[in-house]
Amino acid sequence: MSFGTPEVLVRFSAKDREGNEYLLTQYTMVTHSGTISDSHQADAGEQGNRVLYIVTEDRRLVLRTAKGKYKISTPAETLLFSDDPQAP
Repeated sequence: MSFGTPEVLVRFSAKDREGNEYLLTQYTMVTHSGTISDSHQADAGEQGNRVLYIVTEDRRLVLRTAKGKYKISTPAETLLFSDDPQAP
């Protein structure tokens, strides 16, 4: 499996229950499986699987639990909330 270059979809702010603000970034990345090189797949018009993920500024993975609701699991669970219109 090969991975493409991550692309930024959107940046948005979220806050925890104590009012601390976080800048979150949602990325997309296309993955390809099989033995054909990426350039040959692109030439053949084959499309890979699209992976979406959200991270904090310090690169911690953020789980989306619902529209405008998120969770950082490490080091301790932190719940985040966003009313930003850009937020997924």
